[in-house]
Amino acid sequence: MTQLKNSDDNPLTSLIVLSKTAIFVIALYGFFLNLIWEFAHAGSLYDMWKKVDTSIGIFHIFIASVGDMIMVIAITNFSAKISQVFSISSVSAKFYFYMLFFGMVSGVVLEWSAKALNFWTYNELMPTLTILGEDVGLSPFLQMSTLPLLSVILSKKFHLSKN
Repeated sequence: MTQLKNSDDNPLTSLIVLSKTAIFVIALYGFFLNLIWEFAHAGSLYDMWKKVDTSIGIFHIFIASVGDMIMVIAITNFSAKISQVFSISSVSAKFYFYMLFFGMVSGVVLEWSAKALNFWTYNELMPTLTILGEDVGLSPFLQMSTLPLLSVILSKKFHLSKN
């Protein structure tokens, strides 16, 4: 097995354009914002509580929030790479546009896939959009469209203004 001698040998290094501190802070905001959103809509818009024990449901929400956090990091890094932003202090309108665009695309693709694979079902209160024959929830679409962007904005405002 070949070991990487330094970070320049790692093909993933070229994909990460923001500092480790920026990624960490944005990830924390992403996790907690998504955790709040997941708890807020899980009880009222999904059928999960009819199918699983409360402790299992809470565990699923935590796991979903970790996945959401990973998406926040991916959307942020991809947007930074494409818009050539190498520091949170130098974000541009182009960066924010890509954040919103990739968040919206991710929201549709992830929710559509999860619904098509029957990972969960909505109750009658979930507003939906029909995409390729599958109902996609408006709440998770808005979640993935806005929370990555909000994570960056809050991180920049409160913790990363000099990075």
